[in-house]
Formats: sequence, structure tokens, C-alpha cells
Amino acid sequence: MFEGLTFKVADATERLQAFDLQRKVYGEDVGHVPSDEFDERAHYLVAHDSDHEVVAAFRVVGPDLRPFDLEDYVDLSPYVAPDRRVALVGRLCIRHDHRRVSKRGMLPIGMLKLAFAFSQKCAFTDFVMYTFPDLVAFYRSALFHPLGLSFIHPGYQCRMHVMHLDLIDLKPRMSGSRSPMAQLLLSVSPPNFVV
Repeated sequence: MFEGLTFKVADATERLQAFDLQRKVYGEDVGHVPSDEFDERAHYLVAHDSDHEVVAAFRVVGPDLRPFDLEDYVDLSPYVAPDRRVALVGRLCIRHDHRRVSKRGMLPIGMLKLAFAFSQKCAFTDFVMYTFPDLVAFYRSALFHPLGLSFIHPGYQCRMHVMHLDLIDLKPRMSGSRSPMAQLLLSVSPPNFVV
């Protein structure tokens, strides 16, 4: 699984490729290219192919950059205690030719698996995110929990749904799970995952 791909934290060159991919994917698919003050200081997780071209990217904004942009619209305090190390994840983008169903079709799952491994390295306690309505079911299957909060995003001009994942509770809660998704996401990462 995930053969021919390397999943890793982006270096300087890969960050630029991740920005380019994000501009292309969001420009074509959504009609709005997101940009904010976190772009230059966020972590970027990427997958690259055997030609070292970035084919997927995912942004992680660490707890030291709070408050996050979504906190301008929703109050997270009822859901996340103030002593937690919360990271904002989002902007998952995958190059069009890597979206088909195949071993590489598992790319979104690989990116989430990389994010989980990265969260352990950085001692993050929680992930929060906001996502499009049609992606809520995917993120639910990837163990995120909808908070029942939403807001109209000024750039996308649509309702975004806020989701949460308690990373501390995750392993104990899912350790005996028969869910293939949980088993895949929480299993030991293969050698092509570099954190």
C-alpha cells in the first residue's frame, strides 16, 4: 500500500511545491485559493512520487499560532480545554492524476496517517478543522467528530463544518476497534512515512 510514494514533512523545496499544488487544486476545484497569515509558519505534510514531485499536501497550524482563523467564527472553549495543545489541520489537496481508485487512491488516508504520526512527534493533543459539507462523512470515517458548529467562510462563500479529534483519547478508544480505517490509521507506519 502507498507504494511509489514517500510521505514526509516538507522541506523548503517541497513547501513551494505544496503551495503550487494548493493554488492549482483550490483554484480549479473550488474557485478560491486560500491564503492567510499562517501560510509561512505552518507545517506542511506532503506525499511525493518517485520523481520527487509533490502529489498531495496537508497543512498543520501548530498550537503556538493560536488563535486560529476559525476562532473568529466559533468558540472552541466548550470542546477543548485551555491546557491542550491543539493544532489546526486542513487544506488537504491531491493532484488530479492521483485521485483515481488504486493503491495510490489511498492517498488521503496516507496523508491523515502522516498527520497522526506528526502529531505524536509534536505532542499535539487535539486536531480541529473546518471542512466542506461534502467531506464531513470522509473525515468522520477518519475518526474526526463533528462539533455541530458551522460558519460561512468569507473566501469560499459557503458553510464550513467544524470537526475535532481528541488525539490523546484516540488510541485507547480505538485499540480494540475492528474498523479497517482505524486499524490503518493507527498501525505502525511503513518505511516510506518519514516524520
